[in-house]
Amino acid sequence: MPAPPTIDLRQAQQQLPELIAEARRSGHPLIITDNGEILAQILPLQRQGKRQMGTLRGKIRVPENFDDFASEDIAQLFF
Repeated sequence: MPAPPTIDLRQAQQQLPELIAEARRSGHPLIITDNGEILAQILPLQRQGKRQMGTLRGKIRVPENFDDFASEDIAQLFF
């Protein structure tokens, strides 16, 4: 895999929205440099599929006292 493209900090400051859009469109990172020194990297987020509700139904159990669990211990942390 080839090295990610680099862009100078000044150019990145002027074109940040376009650079983010390009990274998102292409799926490839972009390196921001200043005088040849690497400062930052723009990484596109991996798109997640649509979440499906109810996939754990019947596989887990929430206790009846879930809201009260350790409430005394937690309350003491604030006093």
